[in-house]
Amino acid sequence: MKTLLKVSLIILALVALLLIAALVIIPLLVNPNDYKPQLQQLVHEQTGMELVIDGDIGLSIFPVLGFELEQLALTNQQQPLAQLGYARAALRLLPLLSGTVEMQALELDGLDLNLVKDAQGQANWTLPPASSQQPQPVTKQPPTDNTAVTQAAPQEQASDQQPIALNIDQVRILNISVHYRDQQQGQDYRLDKMSLQTGAIVPGQPFALELEFNLTSQSPVLGLQTRLSAQTQFDLIGQRYRLNQLQLDGQLSGEATASKTVPISLQGDIDLDLNRDTLRLDNLALSLANLKAFSTLQVASLEPIKYQGQVELPAFDLKALLDALGQPAIDTRNPKALKAISLQADLSGNDNSVAFNKLSLGLDNSQFNGQVSLPDIANQALRFTLKGDHLNLDDYQPPTNDQSGSDNPAASGSDTSQQQRTTKPSWDDSPLLPVETLKTLNIIGALTLDQLVASGVTVSEADLKFSARKGLLKLERLSGTAFDGQFNKNATLDLNRSPITISANVTMEKVDISEVLKLATPEEPAARGRASINTRITARGNSQYKIINSLNGTTRFNISEGALLGSNLNKLVCSAVARVRKKDLAEQQWADETPFKQLGGSFNIVNGVATNRDLIASMNNLKLGGDGAINLPKRRFDYHLGLTLLGNQADQDEACQINEQYGDIVWPVRCRGPFDGGQGQCGIDQERLANEIGKQAVREGKKRLNKKLDKVFKKWFEKKD
Repeated sequence: MKTLLKVSLIILALVALLLIAALVIIPLLVNPNDYKPQLQQLVHEQTGMELVIDGDIGLSIFPVLGFELEQLALTNQQQPLAQLGYARAALRLLPLLSGTVEMQALELDGLDLNLVKDAQGQANWTLPPASSQQPQPVTKQPPTDNTAVTQAAPQEQASDQQPIALNIDQVRILNISVHYRDQQQGQDYRLDKMSLQTGAIVPGQPFALELEFNLTSQSPVLGLQTRLSAQTQFDLIGQRYRLNQLQLDGQLSGEATASKTVPISLQGDIDLDLNRDTLRLDNLALSLANLKAFSTLQVASLEPIKYQGQVELPAFDLKALLDALGQPAIDTRNPKALKAISLQADLSGNDNSVAFNKLSLGLDNSQFNGQVSLPDIANQALRFTLKGDHLNLDDYQPPTNDQSGSDNPAASGSDTSQQQRTTKPSWDDSPLLPVETLKTLNIIGALTLDQLVASGVTVSEADLKFSARKGLLKLERLSGTAFDGQFNKNATLDLNRSPITISANVTMEKVDISEVLKLATPEEPAARGRASINTRITARGNSQYKIINSLNGTTRFNISEGALLGSNLNKLVCSAVARVRKKDLAEQQWADETPFKQLGGSFNIVNGVATNRDLIASMNNLKLGGDGAINLPKRRFDYHLGLTLLGNQADQDEACQINEQYGDIVWPVRCRGPFDGGQGQCGIDQERLANEIGKQAVREGKKRLNKKLDKVFKKWFEKKD
């Protein structure tokens, strides 16, 4: 028995020795290059492609199973598809017995792929059509119990098998080039100088990874040079992959940067767990020119994607960023505007939404808190609720002519320049709003501010609520404290109508009317005092001209403890009385205003012409009534004022003191002229004054006739007695 066992072991040893000898000797006796024609023929038969091997084929079997290839070329339908300079793979045989795959080397050098899709959408990497010989159909038999057991057995065995461990000493992939052209879509991309190198790859242990490539595109023109390094770790059995200490550095150029080269970098740690369907992005740091962003992100589900995390953008200069990216500059009235923008928020979302909660947004000297979300990215939906301390919108307006360095038309001193300075042009008929763009807006937002500055107006406790959906823009509420009083406004802009329609309601309570009027005539407001105003207007069109000429509505106003500025109606009436009495006014200083206790009325606006018929004012020595019109399309006003003297006032000039017979006379004053530029004028309305004097003469004649009749009747009755 012992002898039999000994003989058996000797035989097995001899067999093993012979097998090893065969594995060593066969590569020495068999030259794989002799089989190039058969290999090329096999590729053609199986794929229809043409394989050309100009270099040598190297083969080893033991102790390492490996091969080497040099100078390969592959064509498809007479179009070059791929070229390979060198490839090598080496696999240790003995570790396979323990279920471990150990690769001594995996090398690839000089791979050039030429991928083309023609104008008909046919790709050069697809296999040619199969031959006309059709395979015989296979008739499927219904499964029996035995076949079911037979099919289930391999599945059970496969589930019991452990995944094979894969170890690679080194991966070296060098000088890879991929050129992709889509003639149908007009796309052209090229990946050049790509290389991938790693250290020893052992599952569960970190290894170094380095990746470099250059990416260029012709449409759009784009260039990207990238270098990436990381400590990589993967677990094929647990399906978990990590990139720690990720460092990506690149240079971006092309149309998007106006051919400027912009540095870009990314750092962080990535942990992908396919078993749990999760992804973690920790310690992310992105840098683009002068913009830096930091984030931590946890993806709880990859399909469908669901994530949450934090994001922070330290203060950055937007103007400098645009300049670095080669984008057009943003000129602002305040040169320091857009110099410090920052953001910090909690981030959450999915594949069609994103929300910024606990948002802290810095805009120069302003600070906002609240939340902003895009609940439906596909439909460009935006929702926001923000509270801020202060915001000066004027800082972000384009510079004025003086700031932009434009020439002053008055500098020459000519009559033409003077006319250009004092005469406004007609209303512009060019479009004001990008209607089609505004129709796509899907916004609902609310903003409150401790202080808002817009068009030189300071608003305290500003409260705004706004929506834009399906072509309907609504300013649902805009209220606050302004002009030393309260105001409330709402407006609607309907872009679905043709022409577009505008409606607005404005209410003001106890505002300083001089500050309100400065919006229209900054240099010379027409009045001062405390005003309450209620306005309702509508208009149609998308230009200044169309809006002004279609303006309709009503305005009611009441002003207390104020004055009409620019004219002294007391002086005008006193001068008229002095002329009637043929007396000279004494030398005195007349204030360039007419004080009043109360002034009120209403305007009816039709096609841009505001007509007033019920102006009433109460003054110290006068009673004022008026009527007239403000013609916005022609930029002119024409107003008639009726002044009634309140009797013989001791403090008046002697020349214009009147007795009671003149107390009921209405002294007419007419003011007319352009209301924006040029000089308007106020003076005695000679036509109405003549009519009034005629009426007074008739009244005086009647009085005299009545006196004479009284005397005649009195004498007649005395004689009768």
